[in-house]
Amino acid sequence: MKILNNKGTSLIELIISVLLISIVIIFMFQLLLEINNEQNNNVMAVDNQVNRAEIIRYIENDLNNHVLSSIIDNSTNNNLNITFNYNDSLKTIINGTKNNITITNTSNDKRLWNIEDGTLFVNKVKVESIKNTISNYYALYLNMEIHTANEKNMENNNNSIDDLSLTYIGKLSDYDPNITCLGYCCNHSC
Repeated sequence: MKILNNKGTSLIELIISVLLISIVIIFMFQLLLEINNEQNNNVMAVDNQVNRAEIIRYIENDLNNHVLSSIIDNSTNNNLNITFNYNDSLKTIINGTKNNITITNTSNDKRLWNIEDGTLFVNKVKVESIKNTISNYYALYLNMEIHTANEKNMENNNNSIDDLSLTYIGKLSDYDPNITCLGYCCNHSC
């Protein structure tokens, strides 16, 4: 008969067991960190979307309740400053830096959006206009680019998910073609 060696585990077996358990724990920890980071990115994206929707509603309420007479762009390289002037001498002001936007509406109420994990592209606001001579209305579409890290977008690769996009519809008799020059080359060289 053969007698088995039952002296227990050797030191090498113990070291290998601890090493294997450590490797499994490290991978589990990395997985938990990635899940947590993904959740944080989703929460930031949802917060940004909610804030963006509130800001758009805030501005468009003013735009759609007044007759737009002019849009003035006093922006610099580091600050966005857009003023919507209305025929009734009221105005809506948008001030922005790379990380926040402040809106002052016609009632002088202020709304602040601190952009989480993203930046406002302060150099230009895109404006497009469409005139409909049959219905005697025109529409202005304004777009302010916001680049968020979770979407990996930037100046030359912008998606419009997080952008501030505004719409104004007015009577064609109130249309001023200079309104559409905001951010473009109407009164100055490109």
